[in-house]
Amino acid sequence: FAERYDLRDNRDWSLAKARLALRADADWEHALIPVAYRPFDDRWGYFSDVAMDYPRRELLQHVAGRDNLCLGVGRAGMAVNEPMWSLQAISHAPMDANIYRRGGVNIFPLWLYPSEATDLLETGTREKRPNLAPAFLADLKAK
Repeated sequence: FAERYDLRDNRDWSLAKARLALRADADWEHALIPVAYRPFDDRWGYFSDVAMDYPRRELLQHVAGRDNLCLGVGRAGMAVNEPMWSLQAISHAPMDANIYRRGGVNIFPLWLYPSEATDLLETGTREKRPNLAPAFLADLKAK
């Protein structure tokens, strides 16, 4: 497996430790989530520290297993040339950072959900809210 997928231990991850953690996790299936891997190519991803160097919980908490849409916007670069920000994607699932090419996309969920953990300083509502500036929403409602 390690040879086939060219897996190597690094500063933050070890294959031996990952195998032990997976074997010890009786509820491992909870971390399997659909991912927009490439346009029109959805796959399964394993969202866990066991399989990812830096899982982006601050983004995925709003998307994985939620009723949401994500806008992915990427710089064209050498992929399609002009204009600069000409790569877009829409998905109900989390998107692979390299959905079009290496270099990534910026992902913007339509809705922001409250954190599962409570915050002592939290004063806002515990409901989802739009990920749009209030001034933009007010302007949109006025039209």
